[in-house]
Amino acid sequence: MASIHNYFRALYICESEGHGGGGIVYRCKHKNDGMTFAIKLIPLCDSCEKDIFPEVRAIFLIHPNILPCYKAWVENGLPMFPSFQDDLKQMDLKCANTPTRILYLLLEECEGNLESLSLRKEFVGPEILDIFQGCVNGLAYLHSKDLVHGDLSLKNIFMNAKGTAKIGDFGCVVEADGIPRPIGGVMKYLAPEIRKQLDDEKGLITKASDVYSLSVVILELIYPAPPGSTESEREHFLSNIKNSIFQEQTKVPRTVMDVRERMLNPDPLGRPSAQSISSNICQILA
Repeated sequence: MASIHNYFRALYICESEGHGGGGIVYRCKHKNDGMTFAIKLIPLCDSCEKDIFPEVRAIFLIHPNILPCYKAWVENGLPMFPSFQDDLKQMDLKCANTPTRILYLLLEECEGNLESLSLRKEFVGPEILDIFQGCVNGLAYLHSKDLVHGDLSLKNIFMNAKGTAKIGDFGCVVEADGIPRPIGGVMKYLAPEIRKQLDDEKGLITKASDVYSLSVVILELIYPAPPGSTESEREHFLSNIKNSIFQEQTKVPRTVMDVRERMLNPDPLGRPSAQSISSNICQILA
């Protein structure tokens, strides 16, 4: 096997799978055994390298509902394959300066994220319940390690070939120490107390704000926006759902909806913890 610093050279890069969380993701295949993986390349510069420690902590957590990272390493210089240079130009880099190093993360290959999968199909009740239970179990484990994801969305939850939901993309993760951090994430998933801080340079991202974001994710699976909707139309549709302007659904039990509604409480102190939600869902589905 190649040494860790030459491991990237032991991989065929098959195709780009997009970018997010401060990096670019490619599907790749090992030249020796043919195993397929996802590999995420995160450009680094001197000013941003110190901020990646919480992300590296998170990716090495071992839990069935957290996207596993098999290897992580840093190399000087930028990879020379042409598509990377093109993809790099399209990124909104976190680096204040030109990146000089790359953090490589070798990850489990998945079927897709919930956003891409939901465009192909509408999830049915049992699938939504499995996703809900898996995500809240993974989130409870993340929170037990005093880490806050900070960017839960349909894009950042993945499904593997066995249909297991995996929380990934830890580019906005912070340590739950009560210290304000730069706010990341997509507006429609941000909790009300986080949105109020958007005008500030930094804000307080908490475990309770993660719980709110996960509730929005589950809402989107239960009430998918009409096909062909624009992003603004999807946000308006979701806003109506949050404000209880919707038809009664039959996909998941009312008791599950009650739990999800408590997660959407505008007051962060009124939201249940991920651990208590996990216990409630287990009892309901037992």
